[in-house]
Amino acid sequence: MSRRRSIEVDGLSHGTNPVPAAAVVRGLLCTGGISGVDRRTGRFPDDPQAEVRAMFDNLGAVLEEAKGTFDDVVRVDVTLREPGLRDLLNDEWLRCFPDPGARPARKVTVGDLPAGMAIQCQSIAVLADDAGATPASEAGR
Repeated sequence: MSRRRSIEVDGLSHGTNPVPAAAVVRGLLCTGGISGVDRRTGRFPDDPQAEVRAMFDNLGAVLEEAKGTFDDVVRVDVTLREPGLRDLLNDEWLRCFPDPGARPARKVTVGDLPAGMAIQCQSIAVLADDAGATPASEAGR
């Protein structure tokens, strides 16, 4: 029986690869790459601001599925296609993490991303003690 639990969110996938959006062990949530894809259409928005907002919305959906919130996030690593997107990133960052005394750590890099993608993040969160636990009724299945 694994202590690890995969977190899946409709509309967020890694193509045909057998990789979940995130995994949780003992309340520690680690995401894979979270993009700004529109989960309904499977396409990236044409507007970079909409893509940045969608990335944070997708991170929020992963957190919600794991029974967490943005308050549980301790680190976010972000890759931008181009440095000019930093202001858009900062705008959404402040929307998600408005308290200057309680923001997570962040690392931003500029680099190559898959075609059509302007931004991607990975995140680490520490969930409440029981949020990432597998219910006893499901243990061993």
